[in-house]
Amino acid sequence: MNDLFKLDYVLQAMKENDSNYVEYYNGSTYFKKVFSDMYVDVMKVSSYLKNKGVQKGDRVGIIGMNSYEYMILDLAVITNGSVSVPFPEKDFKGKIQTLSKEYNLKLFFADEKYVNDSEEIINLENLLLDAEKEDYSDLEMNEIEDEDNFTIIFTSGTTGVPKGIEVRSKCVQEWMEYLVDSYDLTEDDKIIDFLTLSISNARLFVYASVLVHFNLVLTNTNELLRVLALSKPTIMQGVPYLFETFYRTFMSMTQQTFKKRFNYRLYHVLDKILPSSMLRGLHEKVFKSLKDLFGQNMRILVTGSAHTDENLLKFYEKANLRVYEVYGINEVGLVSMNNPKAYRIGSVGKPFKTKTIKISDNNEILIKSDFSWGTGYINDENNSKKTFREDGYVATGDLGHVDEDGYLYVEGRLKEVLILSNGDKIHPRIIEDDLKQTNLIKQAVAIGNQKSFISCIIVLEDANIPVNKINDAISEINKRYSDNFKIKEFIIADSPFTVENGLMNSTLKINRNAVYEAYKSKIEKLYT
Repeated sequence: MNDLFKLDYVLQAMKENDSNYVEYYNGSTYFKKVFSDMYVDVMKVSSYLKNKGVQKGDRVGIIGMNSYEYMILDLAVITNGSVSVPFPEKDFKGKIQTLSKEYNLKLFFADEKYVNDSEEIINLENLLLDAEKEDYSDLEMNEIEDEDNFTIIFTSGTTGVPKGIEVRSKCVQEWMEYLVDSYDLTEDDKIIDFLTLSISNARLFVYASVLVHFNLVLTNTNELLRVLALSKPTIMQGVPYLFETFYRTFMSMTQQTFKKRFNYRLYHVLDKILPSSMLRGLHEKVFKSLKDLFGQNMRILVTGSAHTDENLLKFYEKANLRVYEVYGINEVGLVSMNNPKAYRIGSVGKPFKTKTIKISDNNEILIKSDFSWGTGYINDENNSKKTFREDGYVATGDLGHVDEDGYLYVEGRLKEVLILSNGDKIHPRIIEDDLKQTNLIKQAVAIGNQKSFISCIIVLEDANIPVNKINDAISEINKRYSDNFKIKEFIIADSPFTVENGLMNSTLKINRNAVYEAYKSKIEKLYT
C-alpha cells in the first residue's frame, strides 16, 4: 500500500501544501486557510496537548458541533499518536459528567454549552486562543505504528447505548487506497463536509483532503443549502434521506410555474421516444434547478449507512447526477463502493480485495478482513462475542447476497424482518419504499412483528393531503402483495421523524424502536 496515505504523513502533507485549502462556514463566520497555515494551528495545538500531559496512546474526548477548532483538535490528537474520541452529541450530551471516567480520557474538550457540566471539561471554542503562544519549534512528534489505535468510534445506538470500537491507524491507509482507486480525484476537487465530525467518514474525508490533495468545505447540516450555493463543491457524501429531501424539493420546484410544469412533463414524454442527444437543451432546462441545489459543480455524490431506493437512484441517473451507493459498518469499515469503473444500480458495489464476504445460511452478510476496524466493543464482552466471531468473521446483522459478477446487495437488517403471527416473513423496507414512492408519504415505518396483519406509521408530505387519497394509494400498493402482507391500517404521525425528537439517529436513519415506543398506545389500539 502507498505510504503517502498513512496517518504518519498527514503533517508533512499539510506543511508542504500551500495550494489546497479549507473553507469554514458557520452563520456569519467565514474564513479560508491553505493547508500549510492549517499545519501551524495543528502544531500549536499539539504542543498545547503535550504541555497538558497528553502522551502517545492517551485518549482525548471531543463533543460538540462541527467547527474549525474541532477539526484541528482531532488532527493534533491523531498525528501525535494519541487517540481521538469524538462523542455523538445526540447519544452522549446527557452523560457528560461520566464520560471521562468511563472512557479513561486524559483530556475532554466540549462546546461552551457543556463546560459548566464538569470542571474537567475544557472549552473547545477557546482552543486556538489557548494554544496561540505555543512554541512548537522543538516539538518531537510520536511515531504512529500500523497497529496503533488512533480513534474510538461509536455505533449508531438505535437499539440502546452506543458501543465504542477502537480503530487502528492502518485502516485509514486502506480506506485512502480504495478512495483513490475508485474515483478520479484532482487538486481542483472540493468536498463539502457537513455530517457531524463524530461520524468516522466525516473525519476521514478531512484526512483525505490533506493526503490526496483536494479542497475541503466544513460546515454543519443546518447550513447545507446555503453553503452548497456559496462554496460550489464537486464532491458530497450524504445519507439516503438527504437525497430523498433534495428530490422532493426539486419536484416541488417543477410545479412552481406553468412553464416549469410544461417542460417537466414534455421532457418525460419525449424521453420515451427520442434519443437523449436530441433532448440536451430541454434536459438542461428541466434539471437546472436540481443542479443549482447542489451548487452547480457537483460531479461525485456518495451515499451509504442505509438503503437507497432504486427509483431514487434512477432519478439522479436521469439527471446526470449519479449517486454512488457504498457499504460499510463501524465494526469492519468500508466494505464496497460503486464507482465509475464498476457500477451496478441497486448494489453497493464490489467488495474490496481486502474484505472476504460470506453469506450465512440465513442470508446474513459475514465479513473477514485484516483491516477490520474493530476486534470487539469497549467494556461489552457479551455483545463482542456475538458480533466478532471465533472464526474471524464479523456478523454484520445485514441481509444480502452477491451476484454472479461479484456485486454485493444489501437487503435490510436481519433484526428488522417482520415475522407475522402466522410465521410469514417480510422485510419492512419493501413496504416502506413502496409507500414513499407514492409521493404522498415522506417517511414510513411498517409494523407487524408477531401481529396478525401489517400496519404502518406514516409522515405525510403535506399535512393537508386528504385521508381518502392515502387510502387510494395504499390500495394500489396492496395489489402487489399477497393477502398476508397487505397494509390493513395506518397511523399518521404527529410530526416528522427527526434527530431532535429522537426518532432518527445521528446518521439520519429512522430509530424504529423509538418510533414504536412513541406511538405505542396508538399501535396497541390498532391490534385490539
